[in-house]
Amino acid sequence: MIIFLFGEDSFRSHEQLVRMRRSFCEKNKVHQGDIIVLDGEKISLREIKEATQASSLFDAKRMIVIENIFLNSSKELARDLLEFLENYKNNNVLIFRDVNIKTKKGLPQIINAGGKEKALLRDQKALFSFLSSQEYSAREFASLSTWQIGQWINNRVSVQKASISKDAIQALLALVGNDLWRLDNEVTKLVNLKKEISKADVDKIVHGELDEGIFALTDAISLRNIPEALRLINKQIQLGVNENYLLTMILRQVKILVQIKSALEHKLGQAEMIKKLNLHPYVIQKGMSQVRNFSLDFLKNMWKRLLDLDYTIKTGRGNFVGEINLLLVEGLV
Repeated sequence: MIIFLFGEDSFRSHEQLVRMRRSFCEKNKVHQGDIIVLDGEKISLREIKEATQASSLFDAKRMIVIENIFLNSSKELARDLLEFLENYKNNNVLIFRDVNIKTKKGLPQIINAGGKEKALLRDQKALFSFLSSQEYSAREFASLSTWQIGQWINNRVSVQKASISKDAIQALLALVGNDLWRLDNEVTKLVNLKKEISKADVDKIVHGELDEGIFALTDAISLRNIPEALRLINKQIQLGVNENYLLTMILRQVKILVQIKSALEHKLGQAEMIKKLNLHPYVIQKGMSQVRNFSLDFLKNMWKRLLDLDYTIKTGRGNFVGEINLLLVEGLV
């Protein structure tokens, strides 16, 4: 069985993957640790073949998850992998998940670290066509519209046996935006305190403290003030902020800095950036002051290393506090 999950909405595809993993473990009486997770960006076809081959007929059914295969730099992998998959007869479950692929007017696009979209190469298109035509769960998790996110918030609250007013939803969207990772964190915080959530509750409980903390963190990094950066990270953890969510917010901020630095190098003004990057003027203004201390290469490398850390943490192979502290001490370069 081959399954393909893709799209920019990493939160919903991650949730879907979690549900599939849980269901697989329950049905096949195996543990989560038995699931094989591979980094598609660095993997070879030989490693994929080794992971899918059972050593004997009596081995338990396996689940193999391959993340972000379309970011692999090998020019031959897409072609060779397609040939392998077209003849794949194994009983194991093979899941491909890629959050850097989206469709635009029905055509697949790949999103790079700077947020730019470009068409897939010929062999990549053929692989995408094959994966997206699979019988089982070939699904795109596209970014939700503002209206859809409002519905998502309402459903999220209802599932936790609470209610939220329409103006409270609007207030939450205005404060947080369309980041489902953060919205989920804020909804959970609100529901734990109130079962009937009003706009006043949102205004009181949800604020920009974490955003300011992330700004302060990137400020500390830009000034090479590593002790302060370490203090800010550990302060957020002590405040009870979810580690996955915190890393997502750091990734989001670094991605914004990459986009702003790239825009500046292309001589775009602040007004053009606001329109092109679809970011709040305050975020653009703050980011412009921060990127003065970074080169574009430094920011891209920071983004890449944080993505590697995100992958390591979400596959259960690393400790957030230890790994992020190490990256900060190394200067993220």
